[in-house]
Amino acid sequence: MLFLLLVFPAGLLHAQQESFRSDERRIVVESNASQEIQDLFAESTEAIVYYENRQVSHSLNYNLFFDIFYYEDSRRGFRLLDRPHDIDSIRIGDQTFTYLPDHGFFEVVESEPLLLRKYVIDISPKVLVEGPYGSNVHSSSVEVVMNFDGAGAGGRVNPTILVHNPAANRIEVTLNRQSQYHILKNGVPVNVRTRSLLLRHFADHRSEIRRFVRRNNIDFEVDQDMATLAEFVYSITQ
Repeated sequence: MLFLLLVFPAGLLHAQQESFRSDERRIVVESNASQEIQDLFAESTEAIVYYENRQVSHSLNYNLFFDIFYYEDSRRGFRLLDRPHDIDSIRIGDQTFTYLPDHGFFEVVESEPLLLRKYVIDISPKVLVEGPYGSNVHSSSVEVVMNFDGAGAGGRVNPTILVHNPAANRIEVTLNRQSQYHILKNGVPVNVRTRSLLLRHFADHRSEIRRFVRRNNIDFEVDQDMATLAEFVYSITQ
């Protein structure tokens, strides 16, 4: 039995958080999530995909669960935008996306210095225990696993996100959509969406970065502040 709870903050096209409940033993997360939370855009949007020697127009959307761009083919239905390694960039309106091998797609917030944004969905499942007067009390967390269930059309393996619930407990799964800033460290994108994460990744420069953040009153949720911070970090680490 499934119960879907949605929260739509005012002024946003998409849900930023939602939850569902289930007592099934094998819970497929993406099947119980709304399109509003798992797709970046409210509907497929005109895009230009740039390759080394050509460009292609598509109507695309982006799935946050699986870090994929996809489009609808009139004959074959929904199709993945394949061969991402060959893509230079994707332009959708005033947004530009790039692909980093082994790390997936990122939005380019600033190109000089390079500041990237990663869109993700945090998945938090918990067992519900009945409390006084029938109220629900959250208990211990349940592990989320990424499985590959069989093969799809053309032999393509289809990933799925599962919550295993062998005891058939009542589970509440909360989905929280997030955007996380990343900068490069030795060519690898690292998550710097909070001060603690930033200091952890650049521990050798902890004192300098802490002083810079304090003196410049850096807000870790503002693009321009984070671009200023990225410029400083690159200047002392490269």
